[in-house]
Amino acid sequence: TNIIWIKAVDKAGSEGFFPLTLIVDREAPNVGFHYPRVESKVGNCFELFGYAHDNVEIKKLVLKLSGPGFTTEELPMNFQRGNAMWNFPVNLKELSGDPSKVKSGRLDAEVIVTDVANNVVKKKLSLIVDTSAVDSMITLKSVENGDRFGDEIPVFGTISSAHVVTGALINLYNDKNELIMGNDVLAQHSLSTVLDVS
Repeated sequence: TNIIWIKAVDKAGSEGFFPLTLIVDREAPNVGFHYPRVESKVGNCFELFGYAHDNVEIKKLVLKLSGPGFTTEELPMNFQRGNAMWNFPVNLKELSGDPSKVKSGRLDAEVIVTDVANNVVKKKLSLIVDTSAVDSMITLKSVENGDRFGDEIPVFGTISSAHVVTGALINLYNDKNELIMGNDVLAQHSLSTVLDVS
């Protein structure tokens, strides 16, 4: 922080002073990916998760996709001030503008963050696109076979689908294959809920 004092003198010789406070920001923002991992295999639909924070304030956050069927067009990303976490649902066929151009192969996702002092940082993630992947698939990240829980079961994961997804149905069965409960949750490219089994 720097303070500049501005001095003004009129014709009568009277003087006045005014302080101007300036913040010099030489620190670049910090940005990165949480999910997927580098070189992960993805289908036509997946979701990017990551973080972006700055010591002052972030002004702009954009995503660039480069690979078969994609240009270097910047895609604006929504972010909330004070929240360092971001996510971006990706539907390759929708974003490409021409689904016939989307091919299997390497895809680079690059996040570019700019702070209010115009410091710019770029972070790139390389992925492997497999267009032959199953049209719709849910990958659970919170539970595995054999896990034990109390009264609550956290359920979260990702959804890969070639179609528009608006929700998911979670059914819970006992060891006799009897339906105990069903729960409809809103979902697009990911789902997150807690099942109360008390």
